[in-house]
Amino acid sequence: MNRRAAALVVGATAVLAILALAWWSTAGRQTVDTPIRQEPQPVSSAELINAELYFPNTAGWLGTESRDLPAAESAEDRAAQVASELLAGPTAPGHVAPLSEAVELASVHLSSDGVVYLDLAAAQLPAPPVSGSRGELLVVYSFVNSILANVPEARGVVLLWNGNQRPTFAGHVDTTRPLPLERKWLAKRAS
Repeated sequence: MNRRAAALVVGATAVLAILALAWWSTAGRQTVDTPIRQEPQPVSSAELINAELYFPNTAGWLGTESRDLPAAESAEDRAAQVASELLAGPTAPGHVAPLSEAVELASVHLSSDGVVYLDLAAAQLPAPPVSGSRGELLVVYSFVNSILANVPEARGVVLLWNGNQRPTFAGHVDTTRPLPLERKWLAKRAS
């Protein structure tokens, strides 16, 4: 093969390599999108209800966040909205999500006597995460206080884990009975 033919072969190979690289970098590879919490689409103010949510904060108390939520069809739906917002996490600095992203809302039931049964689930966690007594209190009362503050039909909350009612949530808080609203864990507001 002469030099001219060899140069054509090398040039053609280079062009094919560049085209293959361009194809691979755009259409040829699959991408995995990281889920991003999308803000809800705007709706009219008549369809929104303000909710007060209680998130654990970095100072060891429950801090409040106001959120406008779509009006719910029922008290159970409202409790589910509140729990889902807590699981989605806070928007205010200094607040933390009560549980990890691995936990999801399995179900919500409001009994005729006003008890909300809130089933939190995580397939890979047979028990709620251990966090010490103060941390556990903040997790539990994040859900209890948020639901009771926003669902007038509710008088108590029972937390379930993976469909089961446990004697304690994660070793400290008694969950054998419906829990009432407890304000002593709320952060003191500046006067």
